[in-house]
Amino acid sequence: MNVRSFCIKAGVWLLLAALATGCAPVAAPAAVNVNQKPSGATVNQPPAANTTPQPATNTPAAQVSPATAASNSGYQIFCRDGVCTFINGKSYSIDYPDTWKVDTSASTDLSKVILAPAEGWANITIVKSPSVKGSPMSQVAETLIKDIRMEKDETFYVISNEPAGGPWDWHIEYYDQSSEKVFRTQIYLKDDGNNLYCLYTFAEDKAYQAYMFKSVFDRIVSSFKLLTGA
Repeated sequence: MNVRSFCIKAGVWLLLAALATGCAPVAAPAAVNVNQKPSGATVNQPPAANTTPQPATNTPAAQVSPATAASNSGYQIFCRDGVCTFINGKSYSIDYPDTWKVDTSASTDLSKVILAPAEGWANITIVKSPSVKGSPMSQVAETLIKDIRMEKDETFYVISNEPAGGPWDWHIEYYDQSSEKVFRTQIYLKDDGNNLYCLYTFAEDKAYQAYMFKSVFDRIVSSFKLLTGA
């Protein structure tokens, strides 16, 4: 089993040299255009006088009614009370702060989605790829770690490699040093027998601590839900 091949099939390439790993699907955070309007998204104003879909960039905290959402956009975004929900077709949903932006430009089939805050130097990427049926998650994780270690050598330090709680099967966490900066990475794995989902969180360690990204990351990660028909 080559776990890396699944990430490649999903069109996943890490553009930041310090994070060049098969299931680390995030481009350099500085390269993510967090102000870009997501292509194909539907974000609407609350139903009442006007139920015409509005651009996602107009009102980040817009009240949204599912009844007025377009059904042919590929994905939908609903925002309420400071929290937005990204719905990837019939595949999965995930919540994130309404101050964050969504970037779906990395893939045409929504197999790679990036969530990023305006502060930069932190992001979350979700990659959907073919299932690794018959392979235990522990084996998948060991393969990933082996690939990462071969590339990073002495700059790579595993903190955690164990079963995960909540909606995920497995969790990997590691530090990675590039030049004078230290980055903190987490990988969450979920295989439902049809697809392998890889959620990747990235932040420079100083920013991770200073901006309390951990608590934000934890809320986002735990909100992941598989949908019927995924």
